[in-house]
Amino acid sequence: MANGDNRTSPRPRFLFQLLFAFTLFFVAMLNFNIVSNFGEYEDSLSIPSIGEEKHPFGQEKSPNHHKQEKHSDIAGLSCGRYGGPSSKEITSEMVYWRDIPTDAEYVSPYRHHDCWSSSNEEGGDGEKHDKQRNAKCPTKYISYELDPAGWNNRRMNFEIVVAIALATGRTLVLSPKSIFPMLMEEWYTGNDTSAVHNDFYPLDSLSKEYKGLDIISMEEFLKREGLTGNLAYTNRTLNELLERNKKKTNLDRSSNEKIVQFPPGGNQTEWEQSNYNDGSINLLWGYLRLVGFISQNWNPLQCIGAFAANPGNESASSLKTMIDDTLREREDQPRPKPEDLHGKKVSVDASPKERLRNMLAGREISTTSCVYDADMQDAKLIHFDSDIPNQRRLFGHFYAFLFFEDWKVDLLVKRTIRDHLRYRDEIMCAAARIVEALRNRSKARNSTQNSSSGTFDTFHIRRGDFLGMYQWTNVGAKEIFDTTKDVLTPNSTIFIATDEKNITFFEPLKKHYDILFLDDFKDLLIDLKPTFYGMVDQLVAARGRTFVGVSYSTYSGYINRLRGYYSTKEKLEGYKGGVLNSYYYSKPNDRNEMRVYHDIEEPIWKREFPLAWVDIDQGTKEIE
Repeated sequence: MANGDNRTSPRPRFLFQLLFAFTLFFVAMLNFNIVSNFGEYEDSLSIPSIGEEKHPFGQEKSPNHHKQEKHSDIAGLSCGRYGGPSSKEITSEMVYWRDIPTDAEYVSPYRHHDCWSSSNEEGGDGEKHDKQRNAKCPTKYISYELDPAGWNNRRMNFEIVVAIALATGRTLVLSPKSIFPMLMEEWYTGNDTSAVHNDFYPLDSLSKEYKGLDIISMEEFLKREGLTGNLAYTNRTLNELLERNKKKTNLDRSSNEKIVQFPPGGNQTEWEQSNYNDGSINLLWGYLRLVGFISQNWNPLQCIGAFAANPGNESASSLKTMIDDTLREREDQPRPKPEDLHGKKVSVDASPKERLRNMLAGREISTTSCVYDADMQDAKLIHFDSDIPNQRRLFGHFYAFLFFEDWKVDLLVKRTIRDHLRYRDEIMCAAARIVEALRNRSKARNSTQNSSSGTFDTFHIRRGDFLGMYQWTNVGAKEIFDTTKDVLTPNSTIFIATDEKNITFFEPLKKHYDILFLDDFKDLLIDLKPTFYGMVDQLVAARGRTFVGVSYSTYSGYINRLRGYYSTKEKLEGYKGGVLNSYYYSKPNDRNEMRVYHDIEEPIWKREFPLAWVDIDQGTKEIE
């Protein structure tokens, strides 16, 4: 625990002290079931560090770091240090991402836009000029709270904040390590899974290589800005926070006086051992909600988060007008219905108006515009909270939520998510070993049938909590067979990713196919933490010739997005139109959804859409 030493905060009014203490306590209690004794709650924050490995965030980049650092081999995959596979062909097969140097050079026009004019007069040597500019322009940040649900919901949440950080030039502050529910470690070991996003993604490489994207830990942020007195709130932000939590207040809204607040828990900066079980992380969330800017309506299910091509309020207002006009269109220029756009796609470099109309075609009439306006641009810290009772949650696909007026930035963001938010090498290599084993098994079984291609098919069959949430997923294996037998080959090798522990459930499928599960390859996963087993399941499922998943599952959805990336790389049949050799077993009307191009439809999270992967490499030389 880090303390404030000799620092003294400004002397706030007694009322402010009481309101601030109450607010942190109330926010901490609002969304989570935590212990009732607040004294014990505070005592739990003094858990000592266990000496975990620190990821290399928080290190300052030199202004010309992109010139000094050699690009790592992002486009490749080396599995020698992770236990294989031995086949270079299989290893290469797992790679769907690319290394695009021009993407790493991009810097958002929003980054330091409000003080460029004063620093431009410096001129002179480029590196000296950059240092002078950075000294005059304060760093701005974006922080976020983790979604309370499972891994794939948190993946979507994280993709959104990475996209926003890149598009705005803000430094991304990683949420502290916490419990990741519903990962396979709970299944195999009975233990909760504590992790941070860098455990899954090579974020250190992303932060190092991208000139316009910095990523730091929460600890570094709190030391850099919290302990130095750079985080504060006003009467207005306190009023808004209290009112959102249905608390009346008589504070003067017109006062812009900034009241400095240091980190909670006695200037605590290390929150890595906090978790959702004891609720201690909510003290930090309450603090960030108070000192950060929280837009009242940024919700992927209710609005479009939009970014003008240029910074400034005039550009933001113009974009908001275009979105609002598009949402109001009815008779003169009616918005197309989703079914009118099936099998069709708008060019990725079409006009902003045309791309917007296409993006909004399947959205509800109540959808509103959320524009990155002057208030957000000026904020030192933008904080995205997870407040489900107040319908505040970054739940949805980043490309279905965020609209960029500049099409080149839109594609840059999509490529960055594809190329850098991919699973770490040890996870990719573990999946490659299983893919190799499946291909070898398929070849051996079909050697007498003049077939040596090593193809296999894959399923994702979700049971568990889905049976209560979506009745149509409660489908027996016999019905699954009947629904899909016409798209599968009799006696073929099939890999099934599933949360069903009762293997006898699959007997009707075993009568017709050579069925295998992750458990059948445990000898290939000896050195891999069970935390990552779910990701391995996804990657293997993505390599199947034919894939059958479950509708409304974000897990199946991501498998299909991976298949979209692979389809584009390998130029498979239908790749130009975003068509995949994928099906759904759980809802008859949805069975062939992935066989036809679909624009975004409600609910926007129920599946992945080709907008995420089709033609996203266009214009890679045009990003400046």
